[in-house]
Amino acid sequence: MEKPKPHSWPNLFMLWLIPAFCLLLAGWIAGCAPTKPGTPRAKSHAEQQLLKAVAQARKLDPANPLLLSSLYSLAEFFRSQREYSKAESIYQQALSLKEKANGPDHPDVATILENYAALLRESDRPEEAQQLESRAKAIRAKHLHTPSSSP
Repeated sequence: MEKPKPHSWPNLFMLWLIPAFCLLLAGWIAGCAPTKPGTPRAKSHAEQQLLKAVAQARKLDPANPLLLSSLYSLAEFFRSQREYSKAESIYQQALSLKEKANGPDHPDVATILENYAALLRESDRPEEAQQLESRAKAIRAKHLHTPSSSP
């Protein structure tokens, strides 16, 4: 029976190279993999994607529902990040677009008003929030008493 040979330089090099290659590959895969939710990198990525969606939607007709949906998502994202001034500006844009497209008494306007009011409450502006909530409530009441067109 032949005696095992001690590790030669080429074998030692391969023993080092394989784990190093695996670490390099793992790092590359991690860089390509989705980021963990809640991390700064994930938040930045989400913000970039939402901003990109809004930019694309702005190329459409201002009455297009995709624009309103994109703006609304971006506003909710900023609200969740407690970036209240950014969120407020976007809620105002969404509200203006919806009022122009469907009139000031549309139920979707009430929804935007309610969420905008929640933002104002979170940012410690209860009087302003109350005004928006009252307006939303009036819109909802008006549509509750409007006869429906369906049988």
